[in-house]
Amino acid sequence: MPRPRCAAALIAAFVILSGHPGAPVRGDGGFDGPYLGLRAGVMTSIEADERGDEAMLGRGAYAQGMTRVDLGLGYGLTPFERGYLGVEAGAVLYDGFSEEVERFVTEQGTTTQTLAGERGYWVRALAGYRSTERTLLYTTAGVQRRGFTITQQTGAGRERDEASFSGAGFGFGFRHRLRGGLFVVGEAFRTFYNRRRLDPPGSDIEITTTSVDIGLAYRF
Repeated sequence: MPRPRCAAALIAAFVILSGHPGAPVRGDGGFDGPYLGLRAGVMTSIEADERGDEAMLGRGAYAQGMTRVDLGLGYGLTPFERGYLGVEAGAVLYDGFSEEVERFVTEQGTTTQTLAGERGYWVRALAGYRSTERTLLYTTAGVQRRGFTITQQTGAGRERDEASFSGAGFGFGFRHRLRGGLFVVGEAFRTFYNRRRLDPPGSDIEITTTSVDIGLAYRF
């Protein structure tokens, strides 16, 4: 899915849902109950650290915009006057992150290595505070499992290896009610993944991601 189509999908969802009266607003500010959310990564930074005897990747941070689309389902409640607790589970529907992370020249010619993101899934817990009747500020922490691919292109051909990485992370965000059960959501989240071996480059890779997302949520 190209980046313009990601943005178009969010705009279409906003137009459709904003025309619906939505669930009634209760004394909890409309935050209690189940909700469905669609988010796009407007900025993604991936730090890749290679450890091995023949390390080629080194360490670097690579950032791109509008690369990822997540779909999540959550449930929240306000057990206190302004306190909020919730849980979310979701999946990475699309990840377009792809960055050349290494280029070097040998006797056989030029070799390039490209790191790319793949699909995955996540589970998170949320704790927040209703700063106004329409706005929720929250912190979140959880676990995630994602796929990453290294592709090495040489004069002799192409090699590719994909591995699933498990990680834990934390973040913070906000949710603001537009009307009825429709909310705009913004979030920043940092995930630290376990170290895995990829061939190529034939060594262990440690990945850390930082994402800034914006999207829509609809409470049923």
